Amino acid sequence: MTKDEAIDILQFASMCPSLRHLRYYSSVPLRVFTNRSTLSSLKSRDVTVWWKWGHGEPYYILNLQTGRWENENDGSEPTEEAFERMLSEHAEDRKGWTEETYKGWVSS
Repeated sequence: MTKDEAIDILQFASMCPSLRHLRYYSSVPLRVFTNRSTLSSLKSRDVTVWWKWGHGEPYYILNLQTGRWENENDGSEPTEEAFERMLSEHAEDRKGWTEETYKGWVSS
């Protein structure tokens, strides 16, 4: 997922009146989301945004006041090292993919 896609997904979610939960799984979202109007809209409708990197990893919830991810159990933010590891794993998973691969993956 690109930075623009992460932003677009949250902005779209903020306009969906019946949406209450959004979950990201096995993707690397923005470290901090700064669009205050989108965060405010999500918060006013009590939308919960979850993120989990993979099996065995903790769930994180997007704090709709700060725009930062917080561990659902202890409120801690993912460390810089954890984000770097996830980005590295994400890049490794996608190694060798071409534009055609992405098109096929998205359209299926």
